[in-house]
Amino acid sequence: MATAIHPNVILQLNTVAHSISYQSVTKYIDDAYWNREIIPILYPLWHSDRDKLEIFAALEGDTYYVTRNKYTRDYTNDTAKWVSYEYPLAELDPVAAKDLKDTLIEKFIHYRETIITGIEEALKNEFINKTELSWEKVRLIRNFLLMDSDFVVVADSPVTDGTELQMWKDYRQELRDIPSKTWATPYDVQFPITPVEYTTRESMGIPEAVQNKYGNFGKGDEYLSNEEFHYWTPTNQTLQNWKSRMALYVAMRLSTTDTRLNVSNIFSHSSQSPYGEDPLNPRNTSSTDMIDGLLKAIEAGEI
Repeated sequence: MATAIHPNVILQLNTVAHSISYQSVTKYIDDAYWNREIIPILYPLWHSDRDKLEIFAALEGDTYYVTRNKYTRDYTNDTAKWVSYEYPLAELDPVAAKDLKDTLIEKFIHYRETIITGIEEALKNEFINKTELSWEKVRLIRNFLLMDSDFVVVADSPVTDGTELQMWKDYRQELRDIPSKTWATPYDVQFPITPVEYTTRESMGIPEAVQNKYGNFGKGDEYLSNEEFHYWTPTNQTLQNWKSRMALYVAMRLSTTDTRLNVSNIFSHSSQSPYGEDPLNPRNTSSTDMIDGLLKAIEAGEI
């Protein structure tokens, strides 16, 4: 197989590895999708029984690099073999090449969306079927809350008031400190209320009957000084409310991270998958371990 690395590659198709690379991200295509969606666009112009496309690379500036694999026979000794060769660019139809590039980009995007949808649905099902909280899921919630408050630390932050900004800094620090604290169970972890929640409570009037039954919700206390009312603990309902966001977050992390280049295969329906039974199948009893493994890998920064 010919292997060549070219700078400024926009898209590359490798028919031997069944992969498409676009914008520095590689997807390995499962057999079913490859046979159904990719092979038909290669025949008969780019692929034939005795002269197969091997690598198609579209570079910047509308230039291309193509290698093919040709079946040749040596009649002197009656032997035959496949020979890889670089296709002459002078013989390449630029219109056909551009059409193939555009079509492959469409297929790449479509396949990526298919993978994201599959992962997201699998994760949603897992969160629905397994509602108990784990340490990994609690840390995911903490990560979400940190991301939600990233807007206060950017250069053009809408938060300009010094007092409010300090509350946000305290809020984010509390979230960062969660993993370093000791909790008996995931259900005991205390998350801080947001400065928005705090200021809303401070500005609202709480009926006396409500205060008599539930307390004053920390009104009048300094931000994060009241452990009873300035913090909340997760419940099973929390996980239910967050399941869609958790699934999308994990799916996006997997689909946009250029790592071992085999993430797609984990979620493919290919019978050749080295991971055995299709993990998207709800009957697969190992799906729980797979989900927890993904969450741990994300928390560890491996994905």
